[in-house]
This record gives sequence, C-alpha cells and structure tokens, in this order.
Amino acid sequence: MKYKGILTLIAVFFSVASFAQHIISGTVMSGDAPVKGLTIAVPGGESTVSDKDGHYSIDMGPKGKTIVFSGDGIISEYVTVKKKQTELNVEVKVTDMDMA
Repeated sequence: MKYKGILTLIAVFFSVASFAQHIISGTVMSGDAPVKGLTIAVPGGESTVSDKDGHYSIDMGPKGKTIVFSGDGIISEYVTVKKKQTELNVEVKVTDMDMA
C-alpha cells in the first residue's frame, strides 16, 4: 500500500512537469529600430504581438520548438528554440515594397 502512494506522487509529478511552461522573451529589431506590432507565434500554439519597443514574451507550451516572426513589410523568420532557452532577440529583414 505504501508503494501505491509513492507511485501516485511520481505520476502526479511527471504529469505536472509535462505541462510546464516554457516562456521565451526578447526583442525584435530591424537595424537599430525596434519593430512594433510584429506577430510572434508558436505553430499550433500561442501568439502575441511585439510592443512599441519591440519586446515580446510567449509561452512555447510543452511541445513548442519553433517561433515564427511575421508581419506586413518584413520577411517571415522561423527560429528553432532550444529546450532551456529563455531569451531570443531577433533581427528581421524588411521586404522591398517598391518592386513592380
């Protein structure tokens, strides 16, 4: 009976650990300027928007591995995040809007 209680505690621990948050924060820049209003998304998960200073914070979820940075006038950027990574600063490239 004692082992049943220990096994229950172990099962609870692993189920909580599998749903642990993995928060990534950073800044999005284009040259020396912060990028405001850029969409930052985890495919199949959460999304957010960069603030006026280019800052963002997003929960990768238990299975998130990639963040997509996208928005009008920029080339979308796909970045793979490491397991224990907590900070990700990104430099995005502006598209050539004058192409005809």
